[in-house]
Amino acid sequence: FQLLCGKTPFDGVSLRRINHNICNKEVNFNSLTQISEEAKSFILRCLEKDPHKRPSIKELFDDAWIQNITDQDGNQNSDQVRANL
Repeated sequence: FQLLCGKTPFDGVSLRRINHNICNKEVNFNSLTQISEEAKSFILRCLEKDPHKRPSIKELFDDAWIQNITDQDGNQNSDQVRANL
């Protein structure tokens, strides 16, 4: 989220407030219109609060947004992304 948006998904003036917001608030994309729907979907999957519903890293790597990553020349880069992580 922070890499795409430049800020954290949950704000707060103290660690206690941040933790509260993580547990109780939803991610707000309203001011982030430049982010694709695929990226938003990926972020929401990563931030799933229920650990039983949260996807595994393999499932996240298979996400359409990751699979469709291209460089500036339009070359597919999902294998390179996996290698770098």
